[in-house]
Amino acid sequence: MKEKYLVHEIAKYFGVTNDTIRYYDKLGIISPKKDKNNNYRYYDRGDIICFSYVFELKNIDLPLNEIRTMLNDSSLEHAASVIEVHEQKIDAKIKELQRLKSIVNDYRRCFEYAIENVDVIKIINSPILIYREIIEPEGSVIESLKFFEKLTLMHVPLYTFCIDKELFLSKMFNDNIMECRKYFKCALSLRDEENLVTSKNFPLGDCKVINPMKCLTSVIKFYTNKDYSSILKIREYIEQNNLEIEGSILLRAISFKNNIKNNNDLYEIYVPIK
Repeated sequence: MKEKYLVHEIAKYFGVTNDTIRYYDKLGIISPKKDKNNNYRYYDRGDIICFSYVFELKNIDLPLNEIRTMLNDSSLEHAASVIEVHEQKIDAKIKELQRLKSIVNDYRRCFEYAIENVDVIKIINSPILIYREIIEPEGSVIESLKFFEKLTLMHVPLYTFCIDKELFLSKMFNDNIMECRKYFKCALSLRDEENLVTSKNFPLGDCKVINPMKCLTSVIKFYTNKDYSSILKIREYIEQNNLEIEGSILLRAISFKNNIKNNNDLYEIYVPIK
């Protein structure tokens, strides 16, 4: 077995560049020896084992300065402490990635639901919703977002319009929805995927819990500031099927398209019925 290895041989073996090996030398992590006979710089078999150790530590994203200390100057206690702190950082990253994955999953489900249910009317039992109205000027969207962030970082609330039953059934609503928009209540609402409402410290005084109820639901498209007539099809369906509305109607924003030529939003609608 060979006892001396040149820079390019070490680099090739570990799948890195010659410059990487030289950089580790410059940092004082692993330095080559010098052959007295020809002044060639070389690494020996022991260095190969050390390089393997170094690249394993590098693969877990340990900083090079910590690797140098662990390899040359630290005690086992210090090395154990460094690894423990690094493990905690990895745990925090995993937790953050799990949070992001949960939010991404929410959006994916919203979009898939919209694809399957645009203009499809059906009757379901609604999910549990945590609802917080935005009352201006005292309240704001930002304050409401902060409220939900205190509840959970795993899911994101949706911007929501609440339409009173009487307004929804009125002649004015049928004739001029654009004018009626100013009477819509604004809110944020969150599906309770984590059973938050059952926790001891749930802030019930700061929000409203909408329990499951029989609802007519669909996904409808609004052309912003132009055409909101798709909601009239919901009202027409209710009238044609002699359904009786039980309470306020919710419109939860699923997606937005901010395009000058085709500016439209998708909303899931919940109409509670008897």
